[in-house]
Amino acid sequence: MANLTDNRVETEPNSAHTGRSGAGWKQSSRWCILVLLLLGLVTSLSIVAYKYVRERIHNMECGNHLKAIGLALHTYHTQYGVFPPAHFCDEAREPINSWRTVIVPGRLWYTFPSTYDFTKRWDTPENSRLLAAESEKSQRHFQCPSADSESPTITNYVAVVGANTMWPGREPAKQAADGSDRDKILVIEVINSDILWMEPRDLTLEQALDAIQPKKGIIGIGSHHRDGVHYVTVGGEVRTLDPSIDREALRKLLVREVPKKSLPIATEKSAEPSSPQFSGDRKDLPK
Repeated sequence: MANLTDNRVETEPNSAHTGRSGAGWKQSSRWCILVLLLLGLVTSLSIVAYKYVRERIHNMECGNHLKAIGLALHTYHTQYGVFPPAHFCDEAREPINSWRTVIVPGRLWYTFPSTYDFTKRWDTPENSRLLAAESEKSQRHFQCPSADSESPTITNYVAVVGANTMWPGREPAKQAADGSDRDKILVIEVINSDILWMEPRDLTLEQALDAIQPKKGIIGIGSHHRDGVHYVTVGGEVRTLDPSIDREALRKLLVREVPKKSLPIATEKSAEPSSPQFSGDRKDLPK
């Protein structure tokens, strides 16, 4: 009996040792949980910081794109005395080329690929082949960096076409000599765009006024940026539009005051200054 009792005693676990092991395991678990929580916090903060920095970079790039477009339009205005029309037409007055194809930022249209035929529609087989080929270059200028889910052939920067805007349609507009239109919108961002950058299509004035920051599937003035819609003014400044702007306030930014016609001087007839004519065959522009 004594031997059996001794054996039982010898095989009994050390309760003190077991207690210490359990306490150590619990403490280790707490440290593991704490480390995992800290890692999760650091990861979350890193993601937030990355998104913030990324958005700031995209904001600056978008502004630079609009600045370059405005500069290219003013280069065109300096050379021809007017801004380009919203679209160039053929002899039947049908739109065949966009203003975007003639002012590829940093170069005027005559340095555009020589294989592009400006006397034909933009979507002819000869010209449409260049759409994809030139889109990688044009994307730097005609697409917002935040719209990275859209095709590189789509543009996010458009003109607003309508009477008394800076884009009357097939007729070119001239910057007011008195600077009264320098705060007007020249080019602005849109979202849900389905406009190809070479396509002679933009927003009409009514489209621009009817849809501001529209829902998915509806093209209209809007932006992927959190701070608002970016645009470039006639004066060349890049500004931000509040998406909650009311219709009339937006209209004032888009529509110019109709200039008053001066009465003719009843003396010796003076010759009117010549301005470039924009015909469908474009023979008047540089070769």
